[in-house]
Amino acid sequence: MNWLAFSLITVTLWGVGQVLIKKGLSNISSFWSIVVSGTINALVLIPFSLLSGAEFTITPLFFFVIFTIAFLNMLFFYAIEK
Repeated sequence: MNWLAFSLITVTLWGVGQVLIKKGLSNISSFWSIVVSGTINALVLIPFSLLSGAEFTITPLFFFVIFTIAFLNMLFFYAIEK
């Protein structure tokens, strides 16, 4: 049941964070907001995942998934910019 509380907190903070990003970074382009948020996410998530024992194996599917996620992320910021 603990997972439900964590997932609800995550979804709430994620949604609030997107609104704050849109308002706080309104003077810069969508590209730079993606670069800033992606860098912060990488600096936070990669060390925690490595410390918890995650293994990263690089396959061609891995690159396809990463580029698809990056494209959808850019599309999201483009959509909320309009």
